[in-house]
Amino acid sequence: MIPLLLALALSPQDEITVSSVLEPTVIKLGDVALLRVEVSGSDDAEIGPLPEVKGCHLRRAGPPARSERLSIVNRTRRRWISLVYTIVATPDAEGEYDLPPIRVTVRGRPFETKPVRLTVVRDFRGASLAFLDVAGPKRAVFRGEVFRIEATFGIREDLVQARAVSEPALRAAWAEDLRDAVRLEIPPPSRDAAQQIGLNGRAAYVSRIGSIRRGEAGFAAWRLSVPFVASFPGRIPVGKTFFVFDRIVRRGSGFFGQDEGERMFVDAPAFEVEVKELPEEGRPEGFGGAIGRFGVETDANPRDVKVGESIRLVLRISGEGNLEFLEPPDLERAAGFERFRFFGRLEEKGEGKREVVYDLAPLGEDASTLPSVLFPYFDPEEGAYRTARTDPIPLRVRPLPPGERLPDLPGAATESAPKDDLRDAKPVLAVRPRAEDLSPGAAVVAFLPPLAWFGALVLRQRRLRRERDPAAWRRRRAGSAFRERVPALRARFDAGDPRDACVELARAVASYLADREGTAAEAVIGADVAARLRSRGEPEDLSRAFAELLDACDRSTFAGAGSAAEGRALLDRAVGLVDRMEKEGAAR
Repeated sequence: MIPLLLALALSPQDEITVSSVLEPTVIKLGDVALLRVEVSGSDDAEIGPLPEVKGCHLRRAGPPARSERLSIVNRTRRRWISLVYTIVATPDAEGEYDLPPIRVTVRGRPFETKPVRLTVVRDFRGASLAFLDVAGPKRAVFRGEVFRIEATFGIREDLVQARAVSEPALRAAWAEDLRDAVRLEIPPPSRDAAQQIGLNGRAAYVSRIGSIRRGEAGFAAWRLSVPFVASFPGRIPVGKTFFVFDRIVRRGSGFFGQDEGERMFVDAPAFEVEVKELPEEGRPEGFGGAIGRFGVETDANPRDVKVGESIRLVLRISGEGNLEFLEPPDLERAAGFERFRFFGRLEEKGEGKREVVYDLAPLGEDASTLPSVLFPYFDPEEGAYRTARTDPIPLRVRPLPPGERLPDLPGAATESAPKDDLRDAKPVLAVRPRAEDLSPGAAVVAFLPPLAWFGALVLRQRRLRRERDPAAWRRRRAGSAFRERVPALRARFDAGDPRDACVELARAVASYLADREGTAAEAVIGADVAARLRSRGEPEDLSRAFAELLDACDRSTFAGAGSAAEGRALLDRAVGLVDRMEKEGAAR
């Protein structure tokens, strides 16, 4: 019995081999090919960085698939172990592509696969049955301006009416991640015009625009419109776009019969969007970053008041442009408003409009008119600054009754100060009291007003930074936003549902990385995370560590985490990596 056990324990392992297979070797432009790299004889393997291939993008499709088989022959145990790495090859144009060898390290020994050739041909039949147009702005846009990229696509009406097509989808990386631009939320189409399609492997809704004619054929057409805000001057690359659908060539027979289809592809070329800085020449005083075309109007209520009584002044800004990010006029420093006391303002944002409510009061009977509100903006179509203005609003200001006075009215006008300067602060205590004259409670009460004022000033400065540069605000907030999700993630792991909790953890990590980049989280999920982080200047060890963390989350999701403790260990690992990235990561 003992010799048998020794033989089983000491049986030799299979010889290590590394091979690769490309399937298929000929594809249509818009399709993908899969390069499978198989390691046999050991599971102690690591695939090296993927080579760069001009015109063809290579990325790993998740963690390797592992298989193991045991057998005993003549008292000798044999174990076959294999790992299969899947690499997705996505070409940008038709032609021949030589894919270089893939480097693999197995038990410390280097291996290389053989080079393979991929042939890509254009799908002329697909172009005859469908169309795809992708367009960006027709002129250079300016930093901070909202612009759109639109994909219009369709299939011949006779095929749609005969239900001879299925699974329409767009492959448009720009719809999720556009370098040096912030993607805004896509407004959902109306229910009667909504059409569900595939967008980069996920379900999405586009707008049905009805029937259009191109040449002599009619097409059922749809449109996807994605808004962005340009973050940096330069040129923004918009990659190729593909419209994919299956044409049914043979119907299935019988109850369980399946239709036979042929995949069709239509492509639209890549292009660039030029981004310019706003001109300094002619920039008006009080310009708050508004870019577009706007109109303004005001309303006031009440209009019959006593000196010092509150008036609600409503400023409505409407038009097309960066309404979400512009800074409204600061009337407290605007010409003509010197004889009004300001108590604060509230804001409300909506689609196509912005409403600002100012709370102010006249300081004397001479403040009988609310002056025109000036709203400077930059018109990108004309390439010049413009100023919209409201009509003045007459008021009836009655004097205070005899014997009544306003003790907190400011005195003579002080020297004008820059916006948000601390010199605007009014003294809280006119005479500094002696410490022995203040009880502990009185001291606390005395210091509450300046503390509240300082807190309001800090909040205002944070809001201004967020609205003027939303991408930078996301980067600064990335770490704290991730930490806010940690308690809920820890509770999910403690609840005994590690598989779903791993999914949420992967999303939280992807959202953190996307916030640092200023992109959508969807652009990080499924990407070559290590290469992506390295390209943005992040440290090599952190880049690999984040990629390995997301791979571990994938394995736990599909294979199932062994226990809640293992899931919590993954969460602790993620928290540690985020802390390191906040301290050591590259700052753009």
